[in-house]
Amino acid sequence: MPKAVRNPKLLITSACVALLALGLWAILCSKPKVLVLDPRFQVLTVNWSSGTNHVLFEGNQLEGRVRDWLIGMGLRVKGVPVCHFRTDKNSLGLLVCYNGQFGRGELNDVIAEWTSPGNQTIPLRSITQSEDRTKKDFVGVWVLDSPISPGSELRIKLRTTSVDLAEIIANKL
Repeated sequence: MPKAVRNPKLLITSACVALLALGLWAILCSKPKVLVLDPRFQVLTVNWSSGTNHVLFEGNQLEGRVRDWLIGMGLRVKGVPVCHFRTDKNSLGLLVCYNGQFGRGELNDVIAEWTSPGNQTIPLRSITQSEDRTKKDFVGVWVLDSPISPGSELRIKLRTTSVDLAEIIANKL
């Protein structure tokens, strides 16, 4: 017969370590696969939201939510830039932080579109595009109102020349 656990601190510590490892694994596995198609372009982060109320933080979503909660509790914590928006129907919101060796005007005017496995192309509706001049990074936020199918790809392009900059595999979204 197994002996009863005599050290509850050891049990609690082991449970905390296991939960932390599981959380880290979930975060690492949930990152979408990004394929950069132009070496002058770099995708920094990709975040998405599904539903009608969208809250997308630039960078790590968990860090953004924790900082937002701490600010709501009255603590003096620096917040993470966030984009809030609503859609009429259940849709996919997508936030991409990026930079590159193109002109500011070109990077401030990129487009996003879904390409289905059958090569049907669906343009995404742009919510906002902005620039962080201190870091020379750009943020694009788009919405897809129709459902996606496995094997679809998100393509990010320059509007002016239609040059493919990057693709994001939809199986991770």
